[in-house]
Amino acid sequence: MAASLTALGMKLRVDVVGFALAEEAVKQKMEHVAALTGARFFDAQDAAAVQASALHSLAAPYDVIDGAGTLMGGGQIVPLLGVRGVPGEHANLLGQYIGNRAVACAPEVRGQYRYIIGEFDLLVVVLFNGGGRAMADAPAYLTEAEAHAQANRLGVWC
Repeated sequence: MAASLTALGMKLRVDVVGFALAEEAVKQKMEHVAALTGARFFDAQDAAAVQASALHSLAAPYDVIDGAGTLMGGGQIVPLLGVRGVPGEHANLLGQYIGNRAVACAPEVRGQYRYIIGEFDLLVVVLFNGGGRAMADAPAYLTEAEAHAQANRLGVWC
């Protein structure tokens, strides 16, 4: 099917996540489907690997567009969950931290998003280093990261 659609000139990207595939022939077929569409094959052996593979599959480049904790990726503006960015130098540092790396964007609540970059939650990185402030309704893991920056006088807390 993928080969037929790409032969018709359709732009199609099919990342494939294989779950506990034991047969090498099946893995090769799945790798082939991914390769036909310029995508990736993930060989996941457990539930955690399936989740990580799905996040990596959805990863895209993002740009920091302002100091209010807002990123833009794939033409869509997405606000950070529970974080209020700080304008100026801190927004520039966030852009440098992201660089050209892909960021996986996961919808959470109220139209806000969590971001994973590599193996790190980008929101925790921002708050842990004093690059922003947690909103009043931020989850506990974010306020704990902010408390670290406050205690160590990092970023906006110096």
